[in-house]
Amino acid sequence: MLTQLIFSETVQNALKGTLRALISTAFMIVVGIVWYMFIARKFYEKYLTYPKLSFRSIFPLILAIGFIASAISVQLPKSLGEAVIYGSLVGLVVYGVLNLVVLSVYKKWSWITALVDTLYGIIVTGLASLFLYFIFFRGKKK
Repeated sequence: MLTQLIFSETVQNALKGTLRALISTAFMIVVGIVWYMFIARKFYEKYLTYPKLSFRSIFPLILAIGFIASAISVQLPKSLGEAVIYGSLVGLVVYGVLNLVVLSVYKKWSWITALVDTLYGIIVTGLASLFLYFIFFRGKKK
């Protein structure tokens, strides 16, 4: 499978890429709020050592979402499967690296937590790519 990436040759392409990045960022933030605040809150509470949100605690997530939004917004998938696979691979790399860093810094962060969070990252970025595919690419000829 060979995926095509676009790098903004024109202002119009740059604006489309920016719009895709903003949409994927908003999607990931909404899904992240639902996941971290409602679905898996109890799971993560036992591993986090600081009780309130601070720049130090949310910066890695902002960084990860920024990398992911940038990476998946430049993709021009030819199929639904290609979009999901590319997004999932981006999630594996970004969340995998993020969790290895957190694992090395926070004593309470376990391998299980890192694995669950990396799997979450793979799924959410795959879904974000799927979401972008349906908005921008579905039914369009390449």
